[in-house]
Formats: sequence, C-alpha cells, structure tokens
Amino acid sequence: MGRQAAMTLRVDADERDRKIVCDSLATMRQSHNLWCYVTAYVIAWTALTFSANSAIPGGDAIEAFNWAANLDWGTPRSGWLVGLVMYPALLFKSITVRTMYWYFAHFAGVGIGMIGVWKLALRLTHSTQLAWLAVLALHLNVAISTDAQNQNDNYLLVMLWPWLFYLFIRAGFDNTRFWIPFGLLAGLAMMAKYSTLALVWSVFVLTLSTPTLRKSYRQLSIYYGIGLFFLAVVPNLVWLWQHDFVAIHWFADDAKKGFALSTIVAIVVSFISVLLPFFALWLAGIRFRWPPYRPARSAIICMLLPTLPILVYLMIYPTSNPSRVAEWLRPFGILGPPLFVSCICNIPNSMYRKIFITLSGIGCMMFIGYATAKGTNFRNTYFRGSGAAVAGAKAQDLWHYRYSSPLYYVGGSDISNMAAFYASDFPALLRAWSDTKQPNVFTLGLRASEVRRRGALLMGTPGISCAAADFSEILQAWPDLHIDAEEEIPFADSPSDPVQPLCLAFVAPQSETPRPRGYG
Repeated sequence: MGRQAAMTLRVDADERDRKIVCDSLATMRQSHNLWCYVTAYVIAWTALTFSANSAIPGGDAIEAFNWAANLDWGTPRSGWLVGLVMYPALLFKSITVRTMYWYFAHFAGVGIGMIGVWKLALRLTHSTQLAWLAVLALHLNVAISTDAQNQNDNYLLVMLWPWLFYLFIRAGFDNTRFWIPFGLLAGLAMMAKYSTLALVWSVFVLTLSTPTLRKSYRQLSIYYGIGLFFLAVVPNLVWLWQHDFVAIHWFADDAKKGFALSTIVAIVVSFISVLLPFFALWLAGIRFRWPPYRPARSAIICMLLPTLPILVYLMIYPTSNPSRVAEWLRPFGILGPPLFVSCICNIPNSMYRKIFITLSGIGCMMFIGYATAKGTNFRNTYFRGSGAAVAGAKAQDLWHYRYSSPLYYVGGSDISNMAAFYASDFPALLRAWSDTKQPNVFTLGLRASEVRRRGALLMGTPGISCAAADFSEILQAWPDLHIDAEEEIPFADSPSDPVQPLCLAFVAPQSETPRPRGYG
C-alpha cells in the first residue's frame, strides 16, 4: 500500500512538473507574439502619424523641444524628464528627422507601456488570455493612438505607470530587491508629471497599513529605492522653490469652482477602456468578483486610493478646459484594464475568441479611421499648423537675404514659437524667464549684449500689417534692440484659410547694414 502511494505521488509530481513546463512554454510563445504585436504597432503608428501630418502638433511639441534645448531641472508645467526625452532630437540637424523622432518617441513609449500592461496583468491573473485581453482593451483608450502624438508628458505616464505598478507588486510580494528599480521609476514618473505623486502616496500608505508589505521596511532594498526616488526628485524641488513653484500656480489658476457636466463626460471617456468591456461582458453573462489573489487586491486598492479623491476634486473644481480633465485622467485609464481583468471569474474559450477579434478590430478601425481622416484632410486636419511652418522657412530666407550671419533669435507673437522650429538655423526664442509672466517656452541664459550682437527677427500677429504692427512689448523687454527694417509676408494657417498679412521686423546684427526691401 505504501509503495502504491509513493508511485501515485511520483506520478502526480511528474504531471505537475510537466504542467509547469507546458505553461512556461506557452507563456514564452505568447510573450514572443506580444513583442511582435507591439513592434508592429509602434512602427505602423509612427509611420502613419509622421506621414499624415504636415507639421508637428503645436503647443505641446514646441514646449517639449524648447525644454529640451534648455535642459534645466524643471519646466513651468512638469519635471525635467519631458525635455530629457526630447533632447536627442536636437542632435539632428534635419527638421524631418526631428519631426520623425517626435512621433517615434511617443509610440515607442506607448509600446513599452503596453508590454508593462501585459506583465502586470499576467502577474495578477497568471493567465495569458486575460493578459492579452488587458492589452487589447487599451485600443478603447485614445491615449495610445490618436491622443498620444499630441502630448508632451502623458505618453511618458502611459510608458511608466504600468511598470511602476508591476514593480510594486513584485517588490511587495515576490522579492524586496524590486524596490530599487521601483524607486528609480517612481522618481522618473514624477519628473514626467506630478500626478505620479498620487500613486506614490498610495503605495506608501499601503506599505504602512498592510502587514505583508510592512515587512519590506526590514530590508535595505526599500531604502535604496527611496534614495533613488529623492535623487531624481530633489533637484526639481529646488528648481520649483527658485521659480516660485510655477507648476503649482499653473494648475491652481486653471481650476474653477462649480459642477460641470462636461467633466463627467471627460471622466467617462478617460475610463472607457474599463467601463465598456465591463458592461459588454456583464451583458454576455460574465461575472466579476473581488480578486482572490492578494497582489491583485493590493493593486486595485492602490489605484482606487488616489483616483476617487481626484475624481471628487475634479467634479468640484473642474478646469477651465473640460478636455484637460480627460487629458489628465487618461493615464489612470491605462492602469484600468490589467486591474479589471483580475476581477473576471472566467471566460469561455468561444467568447474569448470573439472578444479578441472585436478588440483587435477596434484597434484596426482606429488606425484606418485616422488614416482616412488625414488622407481626405477631414476638417482640415492634415494642414493644421502648416502655415507656421511655411512662415518660419520664409522668414529665415528673408533674414539670409538681408544678412550674412545665421538666424540666432526669433521673438514676437506666439506664431514665432512654431516658426522657430521650422527655420533650419534652429534659432532660440527671444523670451527670457519672468517670475511674473512665467512663460511656458523660454530660453535660458539670454544676454542683451549677445542678442544685440547676433540680431533678431521679430514676428507680428497674423492679420496685422506692418503699418499697424506694434512690437513695443518685446522692445520694452529688450531696450537695447532697434528695428532696422520691416517686411510683410502672406500668411495662412492652412491652404484653406484666408491669406493674411504677417509683419516681420528685423534687428540687424552688429556691423551689418540691412539690404533694401523687395525680396522675391
């Protein structure tokens, strides 16, 4: 009897080992498929967005490139990571390559985030099927597609936050050594956007209140992680203190008290990648439960702790721009699918295949829809911003006609921000930092003597001729500058818009005399 029992145990052990090996091989195959899928996604969306836009997105793109040129420890809206990620683009002298880098960096970040979603969902559910479901549900969130290309910071959160949660679960329940990369990643995410502080605070609360996680404080690893976090964050805190905490003022000034229905709509849109699958699966008969695994429960609590107060705050103090609510919340929506799938009881294989095909189809529809809108120039989307690009190149040609030196400085109206990018000399913006105005884009280390020596090109407001143009505001900031000549060029924001006059004012470099008017 004892021998038979021993043989039964051995057979069970062999069967268990065989199952473990088979599961490992299946996971490896699915991981390979994921890498192929993500690589194809990044290449396809990078190629599409680069070819389907005649100009880079306006404000956020200019801010990112400007902050990269400054390469300071902070920016008026976020930390230093946004500028650091865009800095490699400045090493290229080609406008085309810089533009391509903008789109590639965004979708490469999205791809890294998608892999993080897979890893997190797989760790929480131990199911490759549910992990795939979490990745494909991201197609319902435009933060990984059409919206990603326009943001200078949200795509970094899409990249970092899933991995931040994954490292938190691994550090708290698998190996405390994961606190080291968690601390570094938390610091980097904070320097992408300060909303990361909400998740870091939530992790801190959980580690203190949960006995299992509280044991981490007995290990040195968590203190190394804390050290790396502050190493990344403290230089920015010093920068904020030196600049009157400009980022906090910007957020506070953008809020207004009062309920707004548009805020509720923005919140629903931000979490559509969770809400829509939930109702669809519920109607199909799938049921949900509080996850049986402690790591999954901890991850959900970590997400809910900061999210609920943020939602309440945004409903009481909505921003002046409702679309900004969706912009801020979409990174939180990226964390929803891997946490959502951990609550699913079971999905029959036949239904899983239907869900897989449906979500994949939605991703293809997003791609085809965007390509169609751009290809047909729907609502003038293709040519948006092209006027500033043309004006920048034209203005530089005028400068080279008049003077023998390169164009070093461009200033004036907001049109100069975009135009400066498309001048192949890549001039700096003639805008210094001001503690009172706190501009989003500016140039560090501007010296009046250097500007006077190099000269500058000033751009007026579109629609105002040189006879009525007023450059007194910028000349008041730079009293040593004197306009030597003015010239009008035609300007249209896009080919379908009416042509307006745009006045250019030239401040000649020292020892140079401007040529007479009449270029072209």
